[in-house]
Amino acid sequence: MSDLVDRDLRRQDRVLIWRYLIPNLIRQAGLAVLGLFRVAMVSNLSPEAISAMGSIDFINSIITGIGLALGIGGLLVVARYYNRGDYETTGRAAGIALLISCAVSLLVCLPYFFFRRNLINLFFGAATEQVKTYMAEYAAFTAPDCVIFNIIAMGFAIQNAVRVTRPQGWLSILQYGLTLLFSYIFIYGGGFKIGTVILQIPAMGVGGAGLGMLTSSLITWLILQVMLLRERRYFDLTKLANYIPNRRLVRDILSYGLPPVAEYTIFYISRLLTQSIVVMSGTINTAANAIGNSISVFYMFAAAAGQLTLISLGSQALGREDFRNINYYNRFINLFNFSTHALMSVIYLLFSNPILGLFTKDPAIIARTNEILIVYVIVSP
Repeated sequence: MSDLVDRDLRRQDRVLIWRYLIPNLIRQAGLAVLGLFRVAMVSNLSPEAISAMGSIDFINSIITGIGLALGIGGLLVVARYYNRGDYETTGRAAGIALLISCAVSLLVCLPYFFFRRNLINLFFGAATEQVKTYMAEYAAFTAPDCVIFNIIAMGFAIQNAVRVTRPQGWLSILQYGLTLLFSYIFIYGGGFKIGTVILQIPAMGVGGAGLGMLTSSLITWLILQVMLLRERRYFDLTKLANYIPNRRLVRDILSYGLPPVAEYTIFYISRLLTQSIVVMSGTINTAANAIGNSISVFYMFAAAAGQLTLISLGSQALGREDFRNINYYNRFINLFNFSTHALMSVIYLLFSNPILGLFTKDPAIIARTNEILIVYVIVSP
């Protein structure tokens, strides 16, 4: 009898895992595919353009990593009060988490926007003037986009905390679809005729890739904000009182969020410094590293989705002090990550030439990118 009960509980656990894992897979896969196509579109412009975008994206990764890490703190605290059935404090925690995400992002991104040329000279001073010009154009749009991205990430974390996961899949698809559409239009330009009105959009090059991201992020944020404001079962974000800082809640969110912020920051700063060294070796190596980084994100999208799922489910189980399920979730996600990693390795080794051909026809860039990714396949496990 106990075996039947255990099997039924495990079946329920697997259903719950997939309920969280599928939206995260859609979001991470969309993010990876988006990166691949954006890099492919920009790489068709010139090696200088892709070098600029790839280098600035290392700075962007630091900022968005901070947002994702703060999302962990928001998720854990909101989930704690949700599991206790204290929906009033759940609402206050959700409002303060959004406020913290916005404040920290602005604190980082405003200096990034106004002093972007100084940052470019500091980290990528060895790049050519053309590459640095492209970097400044791209960063002008990605700096505000990072703020919106981090607020969206916190909104998704709050939804995960109260087990509202279904909208995230289609919202992510919408966001990435719009990003590709707007990026293509702004990168290459185009004309549109609506009745007697002719709208002509100039080609913006690499800056258009940043504007496409910013436009789609703003649309996604507006939709998500409406969803959060309409959610009244577990929290009420229409109450201004829920945004008033509370010392205990701020402390709890930061105590959970700051350690992963430090971890993310140190990791991505090390990658940024590595990219600074790569820039010194020339445009070919910089372009190859940018393409390789984009493909590696796609390579690890399933593992990233598994990590987010484990954080969401683990935080809820921790709030219930259900340590048995925490161990089960951990084993399931580790097995899932190992299996998907092996599958992606086989796919890349079999189809490396067609995959790299999507980005560039330059044989020197293809050869160098392949060298980078072969090493990545070997060491990433």
